[in-house]
Amino acid sequence: MPAVVSKLALLLPVAVAALLATATGVQGQAIPSAYAQWTVGGTPPSSTGTLAVPATEVPNATFQTNSDSPQVPSGASAYLGASTPFGTEFGSSQNRPYLNLRTVGVNPSTTTFTFSAPTPASGWGFAFGDIDADAVRIEAFDAGGAPVPAAALGFRGTFNYCNNTPTPCGPGTHTDVPTWNPLTSTLVGSGPDTSGAAGWFMPTASFTTLRLTFSRLSGSPIMQMWVAGHCPPPPTTTTSTSTSTTTSTTTSTSTTSTTTPSSTTSSTTPTTAPPTSSTPPPPAPPTTSPGPRLADTGAESGVLALIGVALLGLGVLVARISKRRTRPAD
Repeated sequence: MPAVVSKLALLLPVAVAALLATATGVQGQAIPSAYAQWTVGGTPPSSTGTLAVPATEVPNATFQTNSDSPQVPSGASAYLGASTPFGTEFGSSQNRPYLNLRTVGVNPSTTTFTFSAPTPASGWGFAFGDIDADAVRIEAFDAGGAPVPAAALGFRGTFNYCNNTPTPCGPGTHTDVPTWNPLTSTLVGSGPDTSGAAGWFMPTASFTTLRLTFSRLSGSPIMQMWVAGHCPPPPTTTTSTSTSTTTSTTTSTSTTSTTTPSSTTSSTTPTTAPPTSSTPPPPAPPTTSPGPRLADTGAESGVLALIGVALLGLGVLVARISKRRTRPAD
């Protein structure tokens, strides 16, 4: 028995560690997400494009922009790494396309997204990168054209996407970040041209129109935009099977016909046939149906086995006690 207890004591920490490792692995799993796919066409200043985030609840959108030279880079050289705040939420954007927007010369550009349906109030977001020598004002409008409060845009914070391994930036220290002004609903750069300054949002209200006004602070600025969303879990299908039992009872009726033959004689004396006596048969003795039989679930056998073991142990104990009592004293 001590050996068994020792083995259990050794196995218990191993089992607890395995359970903790399993729980940590499940908790650390990221929610499946997808990044937007983009198209751009037309000729500036009348360019158009599309936005689609597959396998998410983000509706498709079209956009119009008067930006100089809008582009869709591949995401191979500029991206939001997995350790950035946006990457932690939606995964790395490396090798995922994004949208590049510019000003109209030295004047602000306007880009307007029109969604095919109201956007979800959670589960998706957008980020703006390279906000340093420029600023972007972000406005949203509901289906009725009413402006959505700036707080409902869901500003989550600023960061520098160069601080990631691997880094999409060159060597050096990258600490520049923009500033969010909720009064003007504008993400404002620090002024000089740097690398990696970014801010991100996860809206908490639905809207159908998103308008970006991109303005210059110095130099020839360019802005990057990413859009991503969480993939909803697949629907679960529950199949219920119902069994219908129909019992049909048929009653058979038996008809018995009794014919009494008549006797005919050549005598002139009329012969009267004796009356027939119809006596009903004695009633059948009542039948007794046995009571319902209890289903053998296997529990009875288990209980009987336990009782047998207990009785056996009790018998051994009694035998030992009797043997000690009958043993002669030394």
